[in-house]
Amino acid sequence: MIKDSSEFKTIRYEKGEPATRTDMVPRESSIDIYLCGTRLVTLQASPNQLIELAVGFLLSEGLLETLSEYETASIDAESKEVRVEAKNRSKVLSRLLDKGDVIRTSGCSRGMSFGGYDMIGKVNSDLSVSTEKIKTMTREMLKAADLHNACGGVHCSALVKGSEVISMSEDIGRHNTIDKIVGQCSLKGIDMSEGFLLTTGRISSEMVAKCARSRIPVIASMTSPTDLAIRIADKLGVTVVGYVRGNRITVYTHADRITN
Repeated sequence: MIKDSSEFKTIRYEKGEPATRTDMVPRESSIDIYLCGTRLVTLQASPNQLIELAVGFLLSEGLLETLSEYETASIDAESKEVRVEAKNRSKVLSRLLDKGDVIRTSGCSRGMSFGGYDMIGKVNSDLSVSTEKIKTMTREMLKAADLHNACGGVHCSALVKGSEVISMSEDIGRHNTIDKIVGQCSLKGIDMSEGFLLTTGRISSEMVAKCARSRIPVIASMTSPTDLAIRIADKLGVTVVGYVRGNRITVYTHADRITN
């Protein structure tokens, strides 16, 4: 059985004939994220890379401005709580109060965002990516997506530098895949501004904002962006590419970074 999946007895009907079989489905867990002892949010997520998920969420939402504010993180395996401590507790908690209301996003599995898009600086990047590279690396990402290929029902994302996938994640929530990549790269000291992000999921405004906060200049998806994602990406300097399928891609913003 594939990790992060469960098996169930099912009855499949093909051409009207029932057949008993065993199917794999992705696991889903409620993950409570705490910052300096304060519970911030409960995310529905695949139960893997949980420290990366928590750290990435805090960074991509601007609750930790840089990794230098991060101190430690621990996981309670039974309760699925991730507790993150910061070095300057009072400053971080004050920032949390300033963030105000949580936005419930369009994301799978109760996505949440703290907004604040106006506070994100514009991404300035000379990165250039060919259409062929985007298509080729999307195929490579899908080949490596074990959970996605085994049982479906999950999204996958990957950060690519050159011709190498340097970080990859799979999750029932498309927002979570980006947070896991941001967390993993940040904890490993990887500069995300030199790469481009691939994802299977719809590109929404908060996903663009997560990329912009991490200085990722290009996000490409196998499906569509939303109208607000396009408007925010145009303002924040993020290149949005959609419908990476077969021999076709569609570029929506900052097309100067995409070459033939």
